[in-house]
Amino acid sequence: MRVLALAAALRDNGGGRLVTSEFETWKIARARANLTAAGLADLVEIREGDAWSTLAADLPDTVDLLVLEGAKALDPEILARVEPRLRPGAFVVADNAEYSPDYLASARAPRNGYLSVPIGGDVELSMRIGRAAQCAKRVQRTASRPICAAGRAGGLGITGGSRRSRR
Repeated sequence: MRVLALAAALRDNGGGRLVTSEFETWKIARARANLTAAGLADLVEIREGDAWSTLAADLPDTVDLLVLEGAKALDPEILARVEPRLRPGAFVVADNAEYSPDYLASARAPRNGYLSVPIGGDVELSMRIGRAAQCAKRVQRTASRPICAAGRAGGLGITGGSRRSRR
């Protein structure tokens, strides 16, 4: 159901690309059927297998939203794999985050470049702001316009961004 909602948000905000992972074949078939029926199949790439393996290659240059809702023990590793592609202002949504204390510690440590808050009791919402040292270097290079501020979220661009988030 979340894939449908995210794909609809992409469509409503001008496009983009949603990459999702699933290792249960029946769920993949059901998701594809639902996406096709909703006219959203062209916005979604479903990769068969676990997120750790399927996100190892062929990711877009930038990622605007990462949703962590699988095996909690893998959350820190999946974040580390995708993190180099998270643009400043990108969001990470971790479902059942309390079951991944290592992830929470990392997301909540200011030195790691996130603003992070719990929402809804079991979800952690984090915004990538970049590491302080990276920010300082970028500010020096751009002098007149610091680009390490929180950044704007634009539309709801998932992986690869929406047209709105690129303006």
